Amino acid sequence: MSTSMLGDSTLDVPGRGSTLKPRASTMTLRTDPPFPITEFPGSFVRMPQGSGLPHFGQAKTATFVAYFTYGWKSKEIWKSALIEFWAVMLLSYVSGLIGITVMNFNTPIVAPFVGVVSSILLALWIAASAPGSGGHINSTITMAVMFTRLMSFSRGVIYLVAQTAGSAVAGGLLRASFGLDRMIKYGGGGCKLGPNSLSATQAFTIEICACTALLFVAFGIGLDPRQQLLYGPALGPAAIGLALGLLVFATAGLDPGYPGASLTPNRCFAFAIARGDFKDQWIWWAGPAVAGIFHSVIYHISPPYHKPPMMEKND
Repeated sequence: MSTSMLGDSTLDVPGRGSTLKPRASTMTLRTDPPFPITEFPGSFVRMPQGSGLPHFGQAKTATFVAYFTYGWKSKEIWKSALIEFWAVMLLSYVSGLIGITVMNFNTPIVAPFVGVVSSILLALWIAASAPGSGGHINSTITMAVMFTRLMSFSRGVIYLVAQTAGSAVAGGLLRASFGLDRMIKYGGGGCKLGPNSLSATQAFTIEICACTALLFVAFGIGLDPRQQLLYGPALGPAAIGLALGLLVFATAGLDPGYPGASLTPNRCFAFAIARGDFKDQWIWWAGPAVAGIFHSVIYHISPPYHKPPMMEKND
């Protein structure tokens, strides 16, 4: 049985044949064989069958302090964050190219194009990045997984910083590719409310609802450790991509000046940098954050590792 240390505090987690044990001075992450760093509850990587891994809200030996101190010094988490940075940078750049291409079609039916392409794009990127980082590549997912405590606070914060940095670089690359004037013309690639569009409050409400729907599907299909064993790493990314595509299709044509729900704040941040305009940027960040909190409340009311009663009692 091997032992790996993540940060100042460590955590006993059952691997194959291991058991949870309280430690006198430290908590130790014990696995047998060594447990891949990307296979954590809340990733799109399939968990080993019978691993019984708890999340930070349910593990008996996990403490409130451990949740915040766990993993800051782990080189493996920082390496995974580098994959998140790289994947988000590429995803945001390609997404911007797609948005500009669709605009140049001068078609009145933008939603079907964007919806179908977004489904394929996200599914491919999740599948490609899952082995290296868990496949979040979206701050909406990372915030929700962190709020539900399916991963440590340190991993969540490090991932969010890496994702934001990746989107910032993508925005710079878009501007370098097309120039500021063209980026202003195309709105940087998307995520910009028109002058006669929905109000910011209305767009914020739609963003919350759409992100909550995406999280419901993402956790139900791929992120809940119970479902990982059922659907596995192949169907999960495809299903999440399909859900995002359907939500884009459902919201992209609501109003001529409304670009549709973002569902991925990193894209919008990249587009804002590309066009040099951060107006209404708060919508694309606050919406996913509120959606993550709502989802976390429901998730903790019905926790993923609760034990069902052995027998129903008669009234």
